[in-house]
Amino acid sequence: MRKFIFSIICMSLFFAIFTVFSYAQEDQPPQRLLILGDSIAAGYGVAGEESYAQLLADAKNFELSNFAFYGNDSVRLRWEVAQNHALRQAIVGADVIVISIGGNDFLLAEDGTLSSFISRIARSMLGDISFKPPIWDAFAERFAATITEIRALNPGATLIVQTVYNSALPFPSLRRVFRTAIGGINAGIYDYLEQHPNAFHIADIYTAFERQNGMIARDMVHPSAAGHAVIAHVLADVIAGTETPLPHATLTVDILILRPVFWLVDFLVRVGLWVLLPVFFLKWSVVQKSAFIIKSSH
Repeated sequence: MRKFIFSIICMSLFFAIFTVFSYAQEDQPPQRLLILGDSIAAGYGVAGEESYAQLLADAKNFELSNFAFYGNDSVRLRWEVAQNHALRQAIVGADVIVISIGGNDFLLAEDGTLSSFISRIARSMLGDISFKPPIWDAFAERFAATITEIRALNPGATLIVQTVYNSALPFPSLRRVFRTAIGGINAGIYDYLEQHPNAFHIADIYTAFERQNGMIARDMVHPSAAGHAVIAHVLADVIAGTETPLPHATLTVDILILRPVFWLVDFLVRVGLWVLLPVFFLKWSVVQKSAFIIKSSH
């Protein structure tokens, strides 16, 4: 009888402890996820529930705060982290911080206009990359200052930085141009981590997108819904400390249909550049000669 009573008491204690533990687990607040960066991180072009920020928050039961916005680059991000009180408070309280930055440093370089972007692309396709190292160096300097500030505000958070993907996948010539430009940006991220081990984790979105199809939306810049799903997958693996094979995305019908058009446009652009090059050179020579004549006459 005593053994029976003792067994009942032990079982009661076990269930009491288990119940208290379960309630304690339920009472624990969810971890706070902070997203920083550009339009990619802001979820531009997809429904809110399709953005990788929301997918990741839902999958991990995170409390989401998203401070990313369209057009953000390393200049603005550095200023926001240093001066925006609300953002600084969010950084202090975050458990996981994810950063997507760097693409606009190339896309919006110089004066940020479409004409300057086209000019840089044309120069790159003709072999002139002299304008790229200053962009890379400036990004690396601002990126370093931003990471240092974030770590000063919250040294214990899990900090993840995404690499910049190549959005010009369908166009062979543009793909090579973007690979070089983006490579310099990503090199700045990897170089900082090499110099400051354990400062953050890298989510290699560049490689993930290179291995997949249908990752880019129709605007040829931002991720598609499938692309956002892949980014969320990579981030979840980084947080978990694992890496699982990515599912092969199915090619969308419009990409299949438009692929010959992409190749044709790419060919025409390359031909057009070399055809127009002598014209620009001749026009430049005439302008320079006219300027010399006017200067000589004075």
